[in-house]
Amino acid sequence: MKKEKEKEIETERQTLQKGQAKTKITLLTVLVTLMAFLLVACGIHQEQNDHQGTLEYEKIYQQKTSYIGDASKVGNLTNLLHYSEYKKGIALQTAQEPYGVTVNYNMPEEFLQQGTVTMTDKMFQNGALIFCLIDNVDVATFVFDNGQETESFSFAREDFDIFFEKDIRTYGSSWEVFSNDFVALLEQEG
Repeated sequence: MKKEKEKEIETERQTLQKGQAKTKITLLTVLVTLMAFLLVACGIHQEQNDHQGTLEYEKIYQQKTSYIGDASKVGNLTNLLHYSEYKKGIALQTAQEPYGVTVNYNMPEEFLQQGTVTMTDKMFQNGALIFCLIDNVDVATFVFDNGQETESFSFAREDFDIFFEKDIRTYGSSWEVFSNDFVALLEQEG
């Protein structure tokens, strides 16, 4: 009888251990899934913040071009600037001077409704980078549209030449000048 009781107790103990093991595995699975979700969510949030706040200047400099008509370089450049996540497309004015680029954005409704789209440091940086790295562009226009309202901001090269107290294109003469001098000036403004 004592052996039967011991076997019964041992069987119950093993059953409890199996149940506890299954519970532990289930709990671990839930925790690992939750941690993976949090890591992915935080990673996506960080990537969005990085994209919105930090520019990749080396990649931007690689898009330097002499001509506004180089649609590939101009398109790639505008893809690397602030607000690129909202970019709808570009229009190039190349038929006659003044040569220009218009960058069109589809913005979330709240941007225009709250008056969020105003002349910002980010727009200034976008304009400065365009004038620095596209030699023959005279005008850069940024159009923000949410489907109901449109805001447009235009910049002229001569305004940036005055602001930087020299032809802004000289800052694009080499990677060293661009990265050491121009980026520092942009970061001060931003």
